[in-house]
Amino acid sequence: MLRGEITRLIINVAPRYSKTEIAVKSFIAHGLALNPAAKFIHLTYSSKLALDNSEEAKEIVQHEDFRRLFKKVRITKHSNAKDKWYTTMGGGVYAAATGGQVTGFGAGNIEEENETMPASDAFEVNEPDMMEFSNAMFELNEKGLFGGAIIIDDPIKPEEAHSEVKRERINERFETTIRNRVNSRKTPIIVIQQRVHENDLSGYLVAKEPDVWTVITLPCLQPNGKALWPLKHTVAELLHLKRINELVFEAQYQQNPQSMKRGAGFYKLFSQSRNTVENKIIKGLPQLYNAKLPLHLSFDFNVNPYITCTVWQLQNKKALQIDEVCLPNPFNRTTDVCKKIRTKYPNHKAGMFIYGDPSGIQQDTRTEKGQNDFTIIMRELRQYNPSLR
Repeated sequence: MLRGEITRLIINVAPRYSKTEIAVKSFIAHGLALNPAAKFIHLTYSSKLALDNSEEAKEIVQHEDFRRLFKKVRITKHSNAKDKWYTTMGGGVYAAATGGQVTGFGAGNIEEENETMPASDAFEVNEPDMMEFSNAMFELNEKGLFGGAIIIDDPIKPEEAHSEVKRERINERFETTIRNRVNSRKTPIIVIQQRVHENDLSGYLVAKEPDVWTVITLPCLQPNGKALWPLKHTVAELLHLKRINELVFEAQYQQNPQSMKRGAGFYKLFSQSRNTVENKIIKGLPQLYNAKLPLHLSFDFNVNPYITCTVWQLQNKKALQIDEVCLPNPFNRTTDVCKKIRTKYPNHKAGMFIYGDPSGIQQDTRTEKGQNDFTIIMRELRQYNPSLR
């Protein structure tokens, strides 16, 4: 990117793996060292986080060691704001939330005026042990290719990624506002994020322009079975995260978000002759119940705040409905149904899988404010079954 060979880059890596430190703060400082006239736009999902990152990049540039090495890179006296600051050579940084105000500031050089500071004027390095470093910097800036970039770091909160409205709002925001903030076609755009959904900004851009974007994917658990960064997560720790929640692990740690099938997506897979059988109740339990197999609990929230739950098991490669928990009004609420399941299957240790329609996770229940049906289910059933997924 610094040499102008790549202008559209996506980097997918797990949270807390130093991506912001390297690809935002240090990259901005590096770019200004190459060209004090470079202009950057930095965006992330949180306005406060964007401002903090901008401030820390500014602190690097103002550090005494940086100032000693790059004597021409100076911040203007009036650049006190965190969201926007400038160098004395006309470069600078503008930081905002992904969905915030971006207009009025452009990133990169204006192509018609693509005249950056000559390398000999940009650097004044006298120490002999720094000559190799400075020569490499001169070479990068020799043709004046790098003039700044748009850097988008985690454009959406992970907990909001399954909201189609919020996800599409960010993707549309990229098209209507962010994409046209470049000062020339040569200005790089970097999207660096943990994957949170198939159609998050990374997925959207790759699907829309597969031949335009260069993609670097860094799964925590490498194809060779080794950990990407053992100091951060060992293989054992990664496998433990996978057991806790495989969907989250595949998305945020492996950068491979999986499809979440909902509603009508399952209808065509159901066959009455294949998936239903006569099932007698013996000693309070369904005849087909197998204590050695996981239970698959499918909750129906369509009669909110009252629900029903069907119980399934996968036996001999067949999905069989073995039970249904449907309590009479007014006891057929989420908590009551879960307590009934706990009472009916008190010794089940083979694991449970929970399914339900989107309404169960996107809104509060009428019975417990601040809680949705899924949080209540997990709370109630995990009391006796820690293997719940």
